[in-house]
Amino acid sequence: MINPRPGTRRGMRRTPRLRRIRRTFLAIFVVSSGVAVFVAYKYQLGVPGTIISIMMGGGAPAAAYLGWEGFVLTFRQDVESRAESKAVAADADELAQSVKTQWSDEAIVRQFSDYSQLMVTWTAADQALSVGWQDLVRLASGGPGRPAPPPAGTWAGDPDGLTGFDRELPAVLRRVPTGWLVVLGSPGAGKTMLMLRLVLDLLANREQGSGQPVPVLVPVTAWDPEQDSLYSWLEDRLTIDHPGLAEYVPAGHAPRSRIAALLSQGKIIPVLDGLDEMPPVARRKVIARLNDVLALPDCPPQLLLTCRTDEYRDTVGGYSRGWTPLRGAAAIELQPLDADHVEAYLTDNGRDPRWASVVKELRESAGALGQALRTPLYVSLAAAIYNPHPDDPAELGDNIPDPRELRVYPDARAIEDHLLDRFLPAAYRADPERAEQAEGRLGFLADHMSRNKETSLQWWTLHRLAPSGLVPAVAGVAGGIVIFLATVVTSRHVGVGIGIGGGIGLLVALAIAQAVRRATGATVSRPGPGMAGGLIGGVIGGLLAGVAAKANIGHDPSMLSGLPEGLGIGIGAGATTSWAGGFAGALAGAFVAGLLEGVGLGLPAGIVDGLAVGLAVALAVRYLGRRTPARWSPEWSPWAGITGGAVVGLATGVVGWAEVGPVAGVVAGLVVGAAVSWPVGLGHTEQKLSTVPSPGQALQRDARAFRRAALAAALAVGAAGFLAGGLTWISEVRGTPSLHEIASNGLGAGLSYGLVIGLTYGFYHAVFPGFLIVTWWLAVRGRTPWRLTRFLDDAYRRSILRQAGADYQFRHESLRDHLAGKYRPAS
Repeated sequence: MINPRPGTRRGMRRTPRLRRIRRTFLAIFVVSSGVAVFVAYKYQLGVPGTIISIMMGGGAPAAAYLGWEGFVLTFRQDVESRAESKAVAADADELAQSVKTQWSDEAIVRQFSDYSQLMVTWTAADQALSVGWQDLVRLASGGPGRPAPPPAGTWAGDPDGLTGFDRELPAVLRRVPTGWLVVLGSPGAGKTMLMLRLVLDLLANREQGSGQPVPVLVPVTAWDPEQDSLYSWLEDRLTIDHPGLAEYVPAGHAPRSRIAALLSQGKIIPVLDGLDEMPPVARRKVIARLNDVLALPDCPPQLLLTCRTDEYRDTVGGYSRGWTPLRGAAAIELQPLDADHVEAYLTDNGRDPRWASVVKELRESAGALGQALRTPLYVSLAAAIYNPHPDDPAELGDNIPDPRELRVYPDARAIEDHLLDRFLPAAYRADPERAEQAEGRLGFLADHMSRNKETSLQWWTLHRLAPSGLVPAVAGVAGGIVIFLATVVTSRHVGVGIGIGGGIGLLVALAIAQAVRRATGATVSRPGPGMAGGLIGGVIGGLLAGVAAKANIGHDPSMLSGLPEGLGIGIGAGATTSWAGGFAGALAGAFVAGLLEGVGLGLPAGIVDGLAVGLAVALAVRYLGRRTPARWSPEWSPWAGITGGAVVGLATGVVGWAEVGPVAGVVAGLVVGAAVSWPVGLGHTEQKLSTVPSPGQALQRDARAFRRAALAAALAVGAAGFLAGGLTWISEVRGTPSLHEIASNGLGAGLSYGLVIGLTYGFYHAVFPGFLIVTWWLAVRGRTPWRLTRFLDDAYRRSILRQAGADYQFRHESLRDHLAGKYRPAS
């Protein structure tokens, strides 16, 4: 079964408009039927007359209302449909500009202009690797949702019509009846290079403002075909690179994201690179998923898939093995480079005499050099190693290696290993001291990727390089230390730090909440339900502790003294469990906390409360910590922030003035109002699709999201804790408390609550804090440098790595595997 179509995979939701129509219809029907019954009774119409009266007087107005709403709804849908079509076309144009800038910049880094002499050619692949040509014609002519066939002569007459070279691929793609094409070739044959060039050529030929489809190049290895359909995966993947695509837009009854609208209207051309890097079972599942997409009326108008020839042959297997090729796709296979083109590229069109003896042997196709230097990968490595770099210091001019040493190797495999081995020193030729260190660090990352069959290095998945409990443990220790210090230093303040009650109550609540979650088999994906149950249970438990205090049970000084602990316990214990778990845990925990309030002040309370809060933070980060980069970076609105802060500050000041006095009221109003103005004014702004994706851009966006989300939560909760702590202190002391006592006790609760909740909230909204912890841990162990992102950016500038949206990739998987193999024996 494939997932639902884009935009509906979370199911159709009953919109407010439909709910309003249903309620209004029922109201009209009930009222009009009641009037009809009354009229029939008044005039004694009898049973037949009563039935007719109800049908005419009750059903007719309701039916007329439905007819009117149907007319209005149809009219609105037509208007919204036209508006959506215009919006989708505009989004496609904006996305096209972003993709064009992205891959144009990447082409410069990969020095594609230097590859112009390495003309890639291709021919039709083995017929066993694709379906028959007439099957493609039949599918394109009569498939569900397919447009009318183009004029005669547009499509090729047979697979041989797909033969081409260099920049002819866009024209060749138009000759494929279905627009779907599999590009095959040997390792290093130039498949990715050809796809990048295709994307740029398609975008160059695309008319701006036309709303035509946009090609997007993505590594297919990031797809889990067992869990996601093609469209659901593309939605998740493309919104990481282009977060603006995740925004929801009106679309009739079911609002959907911009990327879902683009996919449903055929505005995306998926260019899926690297099928061969997936395990065999996953490769076959990908083919099956793509075959499912062919049955959809809104399947992509064009689609490309790259794979090594041998791996694709093993994947499709033939009908006798139960596997079929990609049913809607033709297949081409890249050919070895022409010797003349290789010679011109290596010798700078004959201007470098050092290559004379090498190119002479190069023309012997059966020789070692002739076999090794026939793919763009190894030809480009040879040029990088043996030819001068533009940034080489002048004193290195006479120390550049001599290409004639290639002649001493006995076979092509030895030459390829030599080129892979010498590439890194050549990349760091201007800084040789860093070469050996960089090789070890890159080897560590390559080994991790190779072991896990990953082609992309995503900074937000580096937690896999560390123990699974590292990030939650560090976050928990940080939260526990904050509470420990706050409790010990301000041992008299209310809230979490009052005695051992808060800590013991939270431990009880956590144990019960997790036990209920496990017993019911509930899953946790967001904190809302559990916290809702926890807050209700916490309030009830805190009040029950106050009732017990009236019966001289426990140490509650008043009926309301257990509420601060109850609320804190409800939030802390409920975040990582279900509604039932949060309610049961907070109910018991808040009651225990209220009974033990005021017991064990100082160091005992600091130890117990610190352990409890640390455990709660660790569990929250473990279960709710974000796993993908934040799509939005919150922005502060001065108007909303200042207005909201002024309202809250005024209300707080009035309460403080009435309870304590004018000075306390003014201070509390100013402090709380200023603190609340930031979270109140924080909101998401519309993301532009023109933003060029990169790993650095995604990391900066995520870091901003962490800082702003954490600060917003810390200020909001801190202000609430300050207010609750100060006012509760007032209710518990005899006589008139001083402003100093109110402020010190309020600040103790506010700072401890604010810092802990702010930290936890930041982990929930961003990957950045976990990324920092993991990189520091790796740096301490000597696996990576302290500033990992700067190191990766430097390797990218040296063409060791490449970028694909927010991902890093090695220049080629052969280089990755070679570095991993060198690192592994030494580990």
